[in-house]
Amino acid sequence: MFLNTTYLSMMLFSIYLIFLIRIDQISAQGDVKERAANFLARVGLTIPPQGVGEDTWIALCEVKARITDAGISPKRDTRTCTKTTGGEILETRVIRREEWRCSWSTESYSSGTLLNYQNTLVNQYNSGIKLAIEAGDKAAVDYMETMKSQHTQNLQVATNRDAAKLTATATSAAWWRSGANCDLVLEGRVRRLAY
Repeated sequence: MFLNTTYLSMMLFSIYLIFLIRIDQISAQGDVKERAANFLARVGLTIPPQGVGEDTWIALCEVKARITDAGISPKRDTRTCTKTTGGEILETRVIRREEWRCSWSTESYSSGTLLNYQNTLVNQYNSGIKLAIEAGDKAAVDYMETMKSQHTQNLQVATNRDAAKLTATATSAAWWRSGANCDLVLEGRVRRLAY
């Protein structure tokens, strides 16, 4: 009987120790994330590898094309605006403030600027890693290496859609002495990965 009680007590104590170790590991992992974020903030990198802001619609650019008087033959006024973002354009939409005989088109494309930023990003991560090495924080170094790899991969994917363009054309009718007007705003949801 005494042996069974002792055995049961030892088992419960072992389970308790395992539980404490797990809680300590979870707490330490959260601390590693905080320490890594602090090292990176000290070198100017505050954007996480997965990016920020993808749930918010932002104005990318606006265009105004206008014809006040057509005259004898129809006239056209075509205007274009472009915007390069610091991340991946997930979705775009056109907000029509004023529209009369107006047509438009949108396009998302690669501008190449994020690839240029990649070197700056890698240098910032390397500087943060160097600070962690100097502080003797091996866990933060390993975590920042993983962050650097993930951030670089996300940046490479985002380069395919990091710029947007809106082209609007106002077209008047002939002999009507009526004009045309386009007043449009291009908005987008952007997952910001840089600057």
